[in-house]
Amino acid sequence: MVTFTEKEADVSDSGSVSVSLKPGVYLAEVKHVKVKRDDQFSLGFKDTKSGELLCWDCLTFAGKALGIARKKIKALGIIPNEEGVWDFEPLELIGTRVKLTLVTETWKGMDQLKPDMDTAGFGYVEDDVPF
Repeated sequence: MVTFTEKEADVSDSGSVSVSLKPGVYLAEVKHVKVKRDDQFSLGFKDTKSGELLCWDCLTFAGKALGIARKKIKALGIIPNEEGVWDFEPLELIGTRVKLTLVTETWKGMDQLKPDMDTAGFGYVEDDVPF
């Protein structure tokens, strides 16, 4: 038997984000990881209070974007090994938590939340987060 609600379908893996959530700071958890290339993947974040999908964010581990991705991964609690090498599988990020500072962006005519790239952590707040 398959059971689900309309709301669950609306915020499913299709990438639909909640339209009821507003810009601000959220405690978020990685719910989805979509690998695009070996050096690029997208993270789908859910709000830990409501369970609603907050936003998607793309991380690129190459070129000028590498420094930004490193800062975001560090905020998610991933650290380098003793030799200073960052080595992890993208799916290991599922369940990690971070405080996100989100702003509204219009994409394809629809408003959605996205991490605020104008903050020091590019929308990710390096802070202890409750689990």
